[in-house]
Amino acid sequence: IPFTENYKIFQAISEIGIELIDHHLMKKSYSENRVTFPEKGSDMIENIRFYEDKTAGFGNLHINAGQYFGEVPITAWEFHIGGYQVLDKWLKSRKDRILSYQDKEAFRQIVGILKTTDEYMNKIDILWHEFQEDEL
Repeated sequence: IPFTENYKIFQAISEIGIELIDHHLMKKSYSENRVTFPEKGSDMIENIRFYEDKTAGFGNLHINAGQYFGEVPITAWEFHIGGYQVLDKWLKSRKDRILSYQDKEAFRQIVGILKTTDEYMNKIDILWHEFQEDEL
């Protein structure tokens, strides 16, 4: 968390922080979320594997031999909190369980939150660097 005595930069970063809190509390929906679950099957989480397409910025996150979450942003897959890779941890904690419709929707929401968090972190970095340059 960057600290500043400059009210203008504090206000700008605080506004982003408030929006980010709303996302983390799931007060905002993610209609733009492109994550799919296209294949029918058992919905059982067996083996978790991520196959990325770096040129597209997305990948397919397989939960078993035939089913996967498609179009998962690489930034969401690689996002870590407290030393844990969030999506990997979420799925592994449900290994050998069948995903319900609500589980799949929750997963899609989490992906949206992680993608948005990454975008907001980048906005904060840009604001902070612009502020630093203005101070020079």
